[in-house]
Amino acid sequence: MKILVIDDDEDLRNILAHHLKQEWPNLQVEQFDPLQRDMPDASFPLGDYEVIILDYMLGRGDGLEWLQHFKARSDCPPVLFLTGAGNEIIAVRAMKVGADDYQRKQEMTREKLVTSVRE
Repeated sequence: MKILVIDDDEDLRNILAHHLKQEWPNLQVEQFDPLQRDMPDASFPLGDYEVIILDYMLGRGDGLEWLQHFKARSDCPPVLFLTGAGNEIIAVRAMKVGADDYQRKQEMTREKLVTSVRE
């Protein structure tokens, strides 16, 4: 299994990878820093991943825009959308754009993360 984590916070990317690898030791987690790299274009192999974990606030980009771009592609896997500034408006917008699940970072636990990725 292979997961893509897109977040501008390296510490959070590492924590998510750690929690996921505790559940699935053979899991490959690719960390994508949107401060260092632009939004992936059509040549980026989204279909190589079983799940994308995508943050709302990307430092220099809007996660909802990235989500919409990804979901327009036929090879887009399920997306878990994260936010630190969560409110119902963001959650509704994310789900309308195509997020498969939504989690607030402040409320996320290892169990919630694993459950969301498993589903």
